[in-house]
Amino acid sequence: MTSLFETDQSTNLTVMDCLLEEYYTRVVVIGGPGKGKSTLGQQLAQVHRAKLIGKKDYQSKKPKTVRIPFRIVLKHFAQWLVKKPDLDSLEAYIAERMGVLTSRTNLVSPKDIQDILCCRPCLLILDGLDEVGITELQEKMLVRIKNFLSVAESLNADLMVVGSSRPKEFDKQYKSYFNTKEFLHLEHPFLRNGGVLLL
Repeated sequence: MTSLFETDQSTNLTVMDCLLEEYYTRVVVIGGPGKGKSTLGQQLAQVHRAKLIGKKDYQSKKPKTVRIPFRIVLKHFAQWLVKKPDLDSLEAYIAERMGVLTSRTNLVSPKDIQDILCCRPCLLILDGLDEVGITELQEKMLVRIKNFLSVAESLNADLMVVGSSRPKEFDKQYKSYFNTKEFLHLEHPFLRNGGVLLL
């Protein structure tokens, strides 16, 4: 059986190693509740954040490419969409959240997010694809994600995308968009043994 990952070493890799080394830049982590999907996304964002601000003691491994992380908790994004904001793109949501978190409310625009995508490598973490239960809202959310990825592509953005979902919901609702031609699916067997990929 051919390995999913080309490495110079004959050793086991953790899922985090795979993501930091960027063997694939579009990945969906699929696993049951409590398997560490959200924690993995949080840690991945934190590693990149720590490298960006120069924290040397956070993690011994350095990402292949240091990226500006945008971690989107999709149930919160869906709740925001329900409020029907004037601009309801993913860029608008990120801009609003960034403005709130930096005490610069209404000073960060969707265009600012696009400018960041143009000039810096970025990481988009889509946490909890399965956590939006209303079909109409799932579809609305998915359209906004597709639009964001299309805009990023049109801008020639260096964008890595990591999503996460439970398997049953992923198969029903998202597998056709996050297909295996464009996204590596890291399913439950790869998450066993503490997240070690058995090569």
